[in-house]
Amino acid sequence: MADEERDPGEIVVSRKHFTLRVILFILALTLGLGAVGYGIYSLVHQDPGVYTIDAQADRDLPYNTGVHGQFYFDGSGTEIKAKIRGATVLLSTSLRKAYLRTDESKTYTESSSIGVVNAALDQDVTVDERVYAILQDAYAKTLENNNFSLFAGPLYEEWERLCLMDQGNAEANDPERVPALKGYLEKAREMVSDLSNFELTFKGNGVVRLHISDAYKAFREEYEVTAPILSLNILKDAYKTQEVVNDFVQGEYKRGLIYNDMGDYALLEDDLGATFFLYDYVQGKQVDAATLTCNGTTAVSLISHFKVSGRTYNPSYFYHEGGKTVFRSTFLNLGNGVPNDFFTASVVTKKGSNSILETRYLNNALNACLDVESLQAKLPTQSLYLLHNDEKKAYVKGSFTSPDVLVAAPSYQIETI
Repeated sequence: MADEERDPGEIVVSRKHFTLRVILFILALTLGLGAVGYGIYSLVHQDPGVYTIDAQADRDLPYNTGVHGQFYFDGSGTEIKAKIRGATVLLSTSLRKAYLRTDESKTYTESSSIGVVNAALDQDVTVDERVYAILQDAYAKTLENNNFSLFAGPLYEEWERLCLMDQGNAEANDPERVPALKGYLEKAREMVSDLSNFELTFKGNGVVRLHISDAYKAFREEYEVTAPILSLNILKDAYKTQEVVNDFVQGEYKRGLIYNDMGDYALLEDDLGATFFLYDYVQGKQVDAATLTCNGTTAVSLISHFKVSGRTYNPSYFYHEGGKTVFRSTFLNLGNGVPNDFFTASVVTKKGSNSILETRYLNNALNACLDVESLQAKLPTQSLYLLHNDEKKAYVKGSFTSPDVLVAAPSYQIETI
């Protein structure tokens, strides 16, 4: 049976190991990973197989979307039903808590949130240990100056607004066509990149204090900025999903993966494999580039600078200028405040790790690279990228060795750097 041709959505189960073949017409990395189309068994029959787990709906909070699970359950029909219920409750509970903690705009009676700190400038605020840890980590990442800033909310808010427009309106409202908007974005970049405008103090025992300069207050007032002062922005989904991953790692449901719509995947156990279909954008079309199979505990982060067919969430648009397609997305180069489309897509993986926060952070750092030399120098081991120049090559740093496999599509080449 191993030599027979298999349907790409089929799930292969053996006594030692199972593989989820993801049909990812999604994510794209052109890495399309995204949607998780691992063949999904019906929840009606409850036969042994792979099941998609989503959080339960909530009338009060929109927390139940964006983070999902894929798990292999076996046993009797009754046992499988119990496992599905248990995993669903765990995902729902964990995701709700993560949503509240990472909300930068609101305060809640049932939970601490980053919004508590934003709402209390120049005051000592007490948050729970998880919010405290998230803020400490995000602030430390900000100080590393590696293309992430806890204070860059104004930039990301504006670019997301543009990228969520329909193609025609987005192109017409692009900053290169609207001088006033371009001027605002340049000013916003200048203000958020000057860390002297911010003072975030961690006093221990969950006590945090936030102060901003008079110049930054004036900037927010002049431009009527509504973005939160403290913002997880491009890493928010990764922080939120990592909270869920941590809860599942400590729980009883580990034979599967947790993933989000942004393109982060955590394979939880060594007894697991997933195959991702990767895509590129060539001459105005989405094309197959490669397939990447990861086996064993692995964190995977995918970034695509163009809209991938079937992907749940990938806000972006494009326009043509001087014979070149310019991609706009929410993956910014904070050095100039503009989306980076020097490369089409990138993938970062880490074996033996469930830290999708780390792989997302490292992958996002690549968006500050504007030439091949800097990109290759910053690219982590076991990562790859596709250049935006139609040359049909996947550049790989490190090696995807057995049991991991990277296979180029018929018209593509893989080049190791």
